[in-house]
Amino acid sequence: GDLGVEEALAEAIQKRLNITTELYNPASTFGWDPDEGAAAAAFAASLGLVLGHAEEGAPHFDFLHPKRMISKTQERLKKTPIVAAIVVLFAAAAGVAFAQYTKPSREKLAALERSIQRLEEKRGENKKFLNLVAEVKGFDTEQHVWVDVLYEIFSLLPSNQEMVLTHVEMNQKEGRVTLKTRMKKHETATEVIRRLGEFRREDRDRPRFKISMGSQTEKKRDKYPFVQDLRIWILDDE
Repeated sequence: GDLGVEEALAEAIQKRLNITTELYNPASTFGWDPDEGAAAAAFAASLGLVLGHAEEGAPHFDFLHPKRMISKTQERLKKTPIVAAIVVLFAAAAGVAFAQYTKPSREKLAALERSIQRLEEKRGENKKFLNLVAEVKGFDTEQHVWVDVLYEIFSLLPSNQEMVLTHVEMNQKEGRVTLKTRMKKHETATEVIRRLGEFRREDRDRPRFKISMGSQTEKKRDKYPFVQDLRIWILDDE
């Protein structure tokens, strides 16, 4: 049989006795391919019995009944189960070898299937979590940092020599800032709207504000005679 030490043993004999040794390959004897012969070399003893029984001219002796002669017909009948047993033996060896060869792949496949099953079990929980994250992000996006927003707006307004604010109102839900203004010149409101409309935050290409103005009234004797409301909506410029 194949114990895994045949090559090492052959090399040791070759060195000790100073002769050439090689492992037996029955391929040429049975008309097989060299690779098939190499695989069957582990069953040299069984193959020897097959050859011995298959030899037509060899004497036949029944070791269980030494005084009884065995005819060639009886010998041929005995060959059938032996050959069948060898075929079964080769098939079993091939099956074991295939099972050992594919064992790592089958183990990886089983582990992968278990991982998929665990992921499927957690799929519902993960979906709920992702939905919650989306809601939180949406809420965070809708919440305006008024300090930043007012800074952006006030930085675009003219000086208080031209315009003053009498009231500032912020609406979080609508994302709107309302400015109640008084101006020296009636065209000042138009200039403010232009500045706010052209404003872009750093690294952004889309407008930050949308502006509309209410009707303008005039109080001729006041220092700032023109009274007008400006409504500014905060836009998503992401």
